[in-house]
Amino acid sequence: MVKVHIVTAGEYSDYCIIAAFSNATVAKEFKDLYNATKVEVWSLDQPKAEWVTTTVRMSRSGEVLETWSVASSLMSMIILWSLLQQEMWTELLK
Repeated sequence: MVKVHIVTAGEYSDYCIIAAFSNATVAKEFKDLYNATKVEVWSLDQPKAEWVTTTVRMSRSGEVLETWSVASSLMSMIILWSLLQQEMWTELLK
């Protein structure tokens, strides 16, 4: 399994990926140079039989309206994501 070294910053809603490297030493040097939070090691091309997606709907003011989680296959996740995007745009265009 191929590993990739992901340099990240922030936590929770501030979390972001800054860079990705195939070499751990270079990833650590980059993290230190840019004061990033940490280096995470991820496996590439590791298929999963099932994924869990958690969706949070929020109002424009930031209030949580509802949350739900769905365990599904990759194909059903793509369909769900498509439907959620369509619903979001319908709401925004009202």
